[in-house]
Amino acid sequence: MDAKNAKAKRNISFTSHFPRGGLSSLSALAAYVLFMPGCSLFEPREPEQPAVLRSTFNAPTEPLTVLDNMTAAFRELNAVNYLRCLSDSLSSGPFSFEPTPAAASGYGIFAEWTKSSEEHYFTNIRSRLPSGTAMILSFGTPSLQSIQADSVLVEVTYDLSVPHGQEGVPQRGIGRAQMMMYLDRPTGFWSIRRWSDLVTDSNAETWSDVKGAFGQ
Repeated sequence: MDAKNAKAKRNISFTSHFPRGGLSSLSALAAYVLFMPGCSLFEPREPEQPAVLRSTFNAPTEPLTVLDNMTAAFRELNAVNYLRCLSDSLSSGPFSFEPTPAAASGYGIFAEWTKSSEEHYFTNIRSRLPSGTAMILSFGTPSLQSIQADSVLVEVTYDLSVPHGQEGVPQRGIGRAQMMMYLDRPTGFWSIRRWSDLVTDSNAETWSDVKGAFGQ
């Protein structure tokens, strides 16, 4: 077979697999696959699910567990667990906060401070933090006083860091907290009913200043 006939035979063999219009049909099929509903390669991806909120909360069957839970709530930016450290039960009574005298005179909001105010300032700070940062709360060695079967006064120093990076707004508060904790008998859980903030350094801002600035 000469070269001319061999070339013709190869052409016949190749085109026999694709009848007339076959290549056009393949192009149409490819276009259909690309643009058929639900199969487009150019459609935006489904949005990723938001990160699961971290939650470290141990049953506060002991008063000092309340401090541990509060520390974890700040680290994890978990407002729900923070509020669970504060009383609102019928047996323990409503929550109250007494700021430092300086903060009380500087922030009028403390005249009507409630547990809802605690949630507001916490979530307000959380919204101002740069991505990847967290609030850091540390307590000193607590002292337990006026110990009763269903109540105890916990006095403890604290150091609170809120690295939001905004000028003119407290980013750290240090001082001493007096927390009157009560036992909720139906649940067996302790929580803070009365909280007084005390100054330990006259040159430093306190937790009250942080609450006042972000609670408005």
